[in-house]
Amino acid sequence: MQEKSKIIALVTASHLSSCPRLLKEAELLDQLGYKIHIVYLNSVPLIEELDKEIVRKNIHWNFYPIYWYGKNSNLIQKYISKIKHQFFHQLKINSDYIQSTSDILIKNTIKIKADVYIAHHPSVLVAVAKAAKKYSAKYIYDIEDAFSFMKTQNSCQPDKNVFYVESKYIHQASLLSFASPLYKNLYIQTFQLKNKMIDMLNTFNINDQEVIKYKDRRDLKKISFYWHSQTVGLNRGLQDLIAALSDFDHHQWELHIRGHCTKEVKSELLKSLANTDAVESVFFHQAISSIELPFRTKEHDIGLALEIQTSINRDLAISNKILEYIASGLCIIATNTQGHRFVMEKMDAKNFIYSNFEGLKEIIASFFDQKFDIKKYKNISMNLAKSELNLALQSKNWLAEMKDIFN
Repeated sequence: MQEKSKIIALVTASHLSSCPRLLKEAELLDQLGYKIHIVYLNSVPLIEELDKEIVRKNIHWNFYPIYWYGKNSNLIQKYISKIKHQFFHQLKINSDYIQSTSDILIKNTIKIKADVYIAHHPSVLVAVAKAAKKYSAKYIYDIEDAFSFMKTQNSCQPDKNVFYVESKYIHQASLLSFASPLYKNLYIQTFQLKNKMIDMLNTFNINDQEVIKYKDRRDLKKISFYWHSQTVGLNRGLQDLIAALSDFDHHQWELHIRGHCTKEVKSELLKSLANTDAVESVFFHQAISSIELPFRTKEHDIGLALEIQTSINRDLAISNKILEYIASGLCIIATNTQGHRFVMEKMDAKNFIYSNFEGLKEIIASFFDQKFDIKKYKNISMNLAKSELNLALQSKNWLAEMKDIFN
């Protein structure tokens, strides 16, 4: 009964629905009887409904949305937060206010008294460190991305603002958790860390149920390619993918793209299919809740992990989507990043990693030519999910560390 009185506050600088890792941590800790408090930023009206669905599902959790836009926003707090960020940014002075929302995140987080805080972004690392100090509590830094290296390409020089905040507050964290083991090596070298550290890949629950109802696919005889994200954008690998598919008979394939997509982006993506019947084989779907997503993912044959190596972070990342595809037993085509190779080698699927446009076309051709058996690789993917890359196994050591911290 003593554990049930313990309070944990999870803090993110984004929407609830944009942070599935935070939600999984909350669910795991809830199952152990801890009281869950979540601070999150509400900044994109289009995504707000997905957040509300999560809140409705977890009515026994305590949610603290910070409204950045709309009638519920605190205009004075918002104005002060922006001014603080702009002041230090213009003077090029290192500060805790690394983005325009930093101050408002700090002010709202330190209102919540908890036994342990978990930060999911460097801007809220400041917030949880200050809250922990105020209440003599502990805090954890969950490194879902290599935050200091998100803008850095072909260089080991970190972003100076994020580096300042991380180097100031990271050493006092009771635990550092990493979404990619490749991040851990980078952070150890960069910050000379001596903290307690643990890897916890952003895996998902095993989704091995047969599809009951198809809502995405139109023709089960065709190979179904699938990509999803909250927002559909350009320069994320989709243009090459669509251009590659355009060389093949569109009666053999369907492409399903899920996420918020503007008319302008959609038009640009479909340029290579302009004035062809193949455009009818590309389907755009609205973003859906994390509750519904596994059911729709399960419908498809080949998951697309097309992240382009634009930074050190992107190169080392093990993306949510590649782990979601595995949890649903999909065959996978992936770009040649270190993070993707780490996963694909476990599936004996190095043949499905590509480095250029021609390589992508060769992989697609191999499926149409039946050089590779899609069902075989779907089974390999599902077996990997069951044996290693699932939430229950990946979270076991993390939960043990959490109990240790509370004790």
